[in-house]
Amino acid sequence: MRISSSWGQQTAISSIISQESKLQQTQTEVSTGIKTLQPSNGPSATVNINNLTQSISQTQQYQTNNDAATQRLSMENSSLQSASTILNQINALCIQGMNGSNNTSDKASIAAQIQSLNQQLVSVANTQNVNGEYLFSGTQSTTPPFTQDPSNPGAYDYSGNSAQRSIQVGPNTSVNDGDPGNNVFGAPTGPAPATVPAAGSVSNIFEAINQFVTTLTTNPVKGSAQTGLGAAPTLLIPPNPLTINGVAIPAMAAPASQLAAVPPIADVVTQGNSVAANINSLTGTTGVTAISDPTTGAITLSNKTGANIVITGDTTNTGLTVGTTTSATILKASLGDITKGANQILSINAVVGGRLNTLMMQSTINSGAVLNMQTALSSVQNVDEAAAISSLNLQSVALQASQQAYSQVNKLSLFNYIN
Repeated sequence: MRISSSWGQQTAISSIISQESKLQQTQTEVSTGIKTLQPSNGPSATVNINNLTQSISQTQQYQTNNDAATQRLSMENSSLQSASTILNQINALCIQGMNGSNNTSDKASIAAQIQSLNQQLVSVANTQNVNGEYLFSGTQSTTPPFTQDPSNPGAYDYSGNSAQRSIQVGPNTSVNDGDPGNNVFGAPTGPAPATVPAAGSVSNIFEAINQFVTTLTTNPVKGSAQTGLGAAPTLLIPPNPLTINGVAIPAMAAPASQLAAVPPIADVVTQGNSVAANINSLTGTTGVTAISDPTTGAITLSNKTGANIVITGDTTNTGLTVGTTTSATILKASLGDITKGANQILSINAVVGGRLNTLMMQSTINSGAVLNMQTALSSVQNVDEAAAISSLNLQSVALQASQQAYSQVNKLSLFNYIN
């Protein structure tokens, strides 16, 4: 078999080119630290790299969500703890205010302190995070949740909603990152014509505290609604036996329609207005003011000095009863509302603590998962530097040897041996 000179040269050149290509690839791997630069270098490895890279990115996003939820819930937890501290102070002042030895000045001082703390509590409920979002507005986080209603004394408005934002912090784990204020602090009454419920039935903590303060300083007494005036006319003829704080109230006559078995409600309301007018005519002496309910005719008494209101005598046609609910009873009921509100805040705070524990555990899981996937990615993608450098040295020596051999062989010619 004959071997031409051109074939030998081509074979040598091809070998050199192949070795240069391998050397160049090894040099690139050493400089970048990555051994699979193109899908063609390793299709299976490329698929694994893409899957691992995507999983790492997704888990890192879970961790970003986790950090955001942790920040919001940590601030909520701190706010609820502050609210509980304020309510403990309010509770102590309420008990102090219910002491029967307090005079008018004492009650006014205690009421002022409670009202100041209530304003602090409202500020806590309107807390904003570092992004300017209100913590307790539900998903309407750009709106302050609680304001005192300007047209409805003692009532508050809620401008948030009842929705909660759920954030996914792991493949199978989601956490609510906040609580709506109407669930935490209770739903307020809102604007008129709605009225703040009676003591013992108030669900909003701010309104319950306001009601306690009002009762402490004005000592209101509520009369029964006048559902009927009787089956026969009854007149209160002087000297009138009805007294308030020892002062006789002018005579009050039932309207003619009382002859009916069930008098019209309009006459019931008219009678209530008459009772209130007669009581108010002596406010300067008794210190007591009366208000008649425009719907039922029921009478509400209040004493601006905070002193007790004593009703004696005949209460026929007044909607009042002897021994009507006193301020002590109302204060006790209001304190019960405050206690229920405080317990609700403690309950929500416990739930928030549970969420924070979930986030902490999920953070550990996410960090471990990212580390494991990065290790797996490194084993598939990254170069073994020691082995790569050793290969680089061998390939460099082999290339140099091939080049030198080619150079020597290329010098050979039969003409060198012809004499």
